Amino acid sequence: MPSLPLGIRVLFALFNILYHTPPIPKTSAHANFIMSGEVKTSDMPPASRPTGTSSDTPPSTTIGGEMKFAPTNTESNTVSGDIEHQDDDSQLRKEYLRKCDRWVMTMVFLAWFLFYLDRGTISLAYINGMGKDLRLDGKKLNLAVMIFFATYIVVNIPANLILRHVGARYWLSGLIFTWGFVTTMTGFVNNYTGLLISRLFLGLCEGGFLGGALLFLGFFYTRGELMARIGIFFSSTPLAAAVAGLLGLGLGGIHYHGYNGWPWILFVEGAATVILGTFTFFALPDTPDKAWFLSPECRIVARRRLHADSGKVPIDNEAIDNTSQPVKDKLKGDTLKRALTHPLTWLMSISAFCTVSAVYSWNLFMPPIVQSMVQPNERLKANGLTVPPNIAGFISTILITLLARKVQRVGLTIAATALCGVLGFSLLLGGARKGSVAIQYTGTFFAAMGVYPLLPLGLYWITVNARPHFERAIAIGFVVMIGNMGAFVASFTYIPDETPYIKGHGINVGFMLAIIALALVTVRYMQWEHNKRERGERDAQLNGPQGVPQEVHEMYLGWRHPRFRYVM
Repeated sequence: MPSLPLGIRVLFALFNILYHTPPIPKTSAHANFIMSGEVKTSDMPPASRPTGTSSDTPPSTTIGGEMKFAPTNTESNTVSGDIEHQDDDSQLRKEYLRKCDRWVMTMVFLAWFLFYLDRGTISLAYINGMGKDLRLDGKKLNLAVMIFFATYIVVNIPANLILRHVGARYWLSGLIFTWGFVTTMTGFVNNYTGLLISRLFLGLCEGGFLGGALLFLGFFYTRGELMARIGIFFSSTPLAAAVAGLLGLGLGGIHYHGYNGWPWILFVEGAATVILGTFTFFALPDTPDKAWFLSPECRIVARRRLHADSGKVPIDNEAIDNTSQPVKDKLKGDTLKRALTHPLTWLMSISAFCTVSAVYSWNLFMPPIVQSMVQPNERLKANGLTVPPNIAGFISTILITLLARKVQRVGLTIAATALCGVLGFSLLLGGARKGSVAIQYTGTFFAAMGVYPLLPLGLYWITVNARPHFERAIAIGFVVMIGNMGAFVASFTYIPDETPYIKGHGINVGFMLAIIALALVTVRYMQWEHNKRERGERDAQLNGPQGVPQEVHEMYLGWRHPRFRYVM
């Protein structure tokens, strides 16, 4: 591959610093593995213990949703609850993570950056001449924002199921290329009907990317490693909003060949996305085993991790090392039912609805909100004022997700972050009532710092808890689908004719309070369920149907397994 620009190499260095994970001490234990939780075979009834285990298995403890085993001298093959093989060489593991961060994370980060840049460009284009040229009076802008989600929501779950069959290289790069092409073509529309059609196609092209990207990252990283990376992934959202403001400053003033201001923002952003889509087609691997940038030794390390993540019980390393494909769980007839009847799927879906309603309304309408604080003819000032709050949101997203990873308390972190959002929208509400621009603009900083981290925290929470693969794919798709229904509310939270947006700010205060309540209820449910599992009240689920091997039955139990512990 050709050498990369200096800016990208600096980004690689930032990833390596933020993602550094100290090596896990080498221990050995005899255990049965259930996706991302460990099974304490010593606690199982004798009839339920998988072949090869015994009651003298060393004791284990549960820490932050992962099962940790005490050291033992017994020689056996073990996979930790963090899905990291205890026998992996630490230097190879570091090399593996460094190379994945350099290529996989950077491409996904840039894709999500352009994803939000292209999606949110409509509000930036609005204040740079689109509103006047296409006569977007009344609620026309809100309808154009909303119609995007009509197609976006429909493809969430099917796209997640397609990913494994098509492969990440073709699927994700294809989505990136097509939504970049649609964004570019939107710059040529000259009427409101054309804008609505382009928004429908943009939603169709972008709809499968988020869930697919999260599943794709799960192919490369353990759940202990995912938090920081999902945080960096989503930190591109406020960064994209900040860059959009700068683009509006520069491109919004271009008048050339009959295209004035706003089309050039779409042309440049769309072209950049098409270029990235083309690059990822050649550079993005489907799985670690097909990653061109990994050495044969690193692929062996990756193969062991993938075997563990497939949900199969451990087998000897030589057998894993000599096979090119890990055994995969299969899509069963009741997989959809099991994923959609789990209480956490619904709790996190309702929370996602509230989160998306607040985040999208803020992200999509921040430019008009800031514009309402300045004079109507101060286009450059309005564009520039959107940058500092979004930079604050970018920094907040990184720091808060890293904090959540450190303390291993996702629910409480969500509640505290939403409280910051309550403060921000309350300041905006109070400042709007008093007519104070200073109070309102101060509120934009707290609102940005409060809303932007909520999406990565919420999606990380469902990603690391839902098991096995197809249940996780459906659960993530469902959470994203229900969450994105909040976008219909977000599209009409701020109406351009209702400045200074008192009603809109009040609605978002309510959503922030609902997120706090739902986070606390979810944590309490997890604690309640853990207590039942500790008392053995869920052990009956270990009795599988006749003719099904015990190991296979327990693998399909996933997050319902009596020894699985949620990340709270």
